[in-house]
Amino acid sequence: MIVGIGVEWIDLDRFVRADARFGARLRERLFTEAERESARRIESLAARFAAKVAARRALGGPACAWRDLEVVGGGRGVPELRFA
Repeated sequence: MIVGIGVEWIDLDRFVRADARFGARLRERLFTEAERESARRIESLAARFAAKVAARRALGGPACAWRDLEVVGGGRGVPELRFA
């Protein structure tokens, strides 16, 4: 069953500034430990954040905490969204 469709884009410069300002505190609030460890570049974290925003929007709003959603690499490099 499809609940909704969410699409999101992230201003990378703004995300980089937020990461520089809040650092570990921001990353710990938004991302699971596995996401933080697997993201080698800031662009990867920004893409994960966009996926989470889109998922929350598709679910009808802030239906879950940021760390309740986890973006993981699926088969053949296709990312998947899981409820953590």
